[in-house]
Amino acid sequence: MNKKTLYILLLIFIYNSHILANDLKTIKEKLGTNKLLVEKKRLEGPWPRLTIYTTIASSPLEAMAVYAAYPDQIHFVPGIIKATVTEQKNGSEVTVDYEFDLPWPLSTSEYSHWHKVSKYQDGYKLEWNMTKSDASKKTQGYVIFLPKDKNSSYVLYQNFFYPTSFFAGALRPTFISDTQETLQAIFDYTIKLKKDKPELLSKYKKWIEDSINGKNVFLKK
Repeated sequence: MNKKTLYILLLIFIYNSHILANDLKTIKEKLGTNKLLVEKKRLEGPWPRLTIYTTIASSPLEAMAVYAAYPDQIHFVPGIIKATVTEQKNGSEVTVDYEFDLPWPLSTSEYSHWHKVSKYQDGYKLEWNMTKSDASKKTQGYVIFLPKDKNSSYVLYQNFFYPTSFFAGALRPTFISDTQETLQAIFDYTIKLKKDKPELLSKYKKWIEDSINGKNVFLKK
């Protein structure tokens, strides 16, 4: 390895370490003594970009393992009727076709999301983007789980959803509350698995570890 390459790698390491430090610092400062903080920023479209700071009583791996258990999301994510993995590249990149029950007066929606899970220093990060949808012009976001202490993790969640429905503006409060309720449902299910079904949680954890290591665990050849 020449000096130039070594210098570039060192700069990347310093940059990534700075980002992590900022994430941890931001979460701690935002939360303070609170358990939850929701920030809303108006971009394009009728619904704001949501950023949520909170914690979960699990390790980063446990939290991510459940969050990214795509085929089983119908069992613990409110509104999801169908979740089918249609593509997996290099283990960590997964495309999922969803069918989702939207709140009245909207109808059921069908859409596809691309996801990428990765190690994020001492924790994990999941990114997603909409690839096709009959109810949204744009959807993108991420969730990060970072260690807080031995038994809990910090959570940084951000999502932007640009709906196409004429009724979307009126449903803005519902969108915000539903997002919080969905996160809480996923977190509650994670804690439930830790207590009642550790073998299933271990299965999900292996999915994450194998995916990050390049194994296609959902679409095996």
